[in-house]
Amino acid sequence: MKGKKSAEDWRFDIIAISKEKPFRVALIELKYGFAAIGGKSGIRKHVEDFHKFYRDKKFDILKPELISIIEKLCMLGVDVPLSLKGLKTEDITAEPEFYFIVLNNNPSGRSKNTPKQTTSGYLFNDKRWGCKKVSKSVTEKGDYYDLIENDDSFKPIFLFSKAKLPDLQIHDVLDKKYYEVETI
Repeated sequence: MKGKKSAEDWRFDIIAISKEKPFRVALIELKYGFAAIGGKSGIRKHVEDFHKFYRDKKFDILKPELISIIEKLCMLGVDVPLSLKGLKTEDITAEPEFYFIVLNNNPSGRSKNTPKQTTSGYLFNDKRWGCKKVSKSVTEKGDYYDLIENDDSFKPIFLFSKAKLPDLQIHDVLDKKYYEVETI
């Protein structure tokens, strides 16, 4: 925390790193079904936090931490890909990639909405992605573009999977063949 009153509000469910140069880093928020999309720690808060991390250029602070984690995993005997051993900050891309993954994207409830439609309802005014209803938070506090301060350079990727626990069958979390992909 180094003199701060509280820790950074970085909240990444998963951090993934590619196995070859240039080493790409993916910062991932994972949501499972409808219940995870709304509320205080829902999709809106994570979009806002991810954008703040991006806008404030915090990735340069995270890179050495990632290298340290990889080094510690090696010291513990964890099977780390050879290409990641001896990794240096300059080997990592300048910007991370941001992903929002929603698992169990299956229709539910009386209205038979999918989590993809619900996600849209919490983020957008225009009812994209087949959205049937825009949430009160969008109408009262603004949409996705307000959350990201109309920053056209912030380009997260939304991945929606129909997979359910315990049979996910996803072997590479960022392999787009497992998902419906939506970009902004």
